[in-house]
Amino acid sequence: MIAIETALRHAPHIDELWILPSSDRLDKQIGVSGDHRVAMLGIMLEEFFPTPEKPITISTLELDRPGLTTTHATLLELQQVYPDYTFHFLIGADLLRHIRNTWVNGKKLWDAAHFIALRDLGDDVPVELPTHIQMVSDDMAWVGVSSTFVRSLVSRGFPGTPYIHNRVAVYIKTHYLYGTKKGRV
Repeated sequence: MIAIETALRHAPHIDELWILPSSDRLDKQIGVSGDHRVAMLGIMLEEFFPTPEKPITISTLELDRPGLTTTHATLLELQQVYPDYTFHFLIGADLLRHIRNTWVNGKKLWDAAHFIALRDLGDDVPVELPTHIQMVSDDMAWVGVSSTFVRSLVSRGFPGTPYIHNRVAVYIKTHYLYGTKKGRV
């Protein structure tokens, strides 16, 4: 949610924010259905952004696409469906060193996509940056907790709070997500 707050504050040129939960990728199997992840995002948005200054939408574009997804395929689809819009990908600046050389069609994405990169002061950022990028590195509340860490906590029976909202923790427990078992708190 910090990323959403930061994007809304530091990117005044954005008219609205779309959140696209990822589908399975070549490098990662997601493991929890898109329906559950969309529901959890909805809870988080209700709790943290009940009256946002700009519209925030959860898009299932990647989830609805058959097969594995790539960011480049998402960019192409967005450009085809919404030719009059300019989309910006909100990423952690630590990903910049990987896009060109390891992402599928990374060189094309590097040249064509617009990025808003959130930079922690400890991030190692490459000297050469994408053509269309806005770096944000100040006035941010960094939390050194990854989603992998939170999923690990939950899978071991911990509720995940305070790293996730209590309503999301209850949702995870109710639906036995991330390895939770009946009867575990």
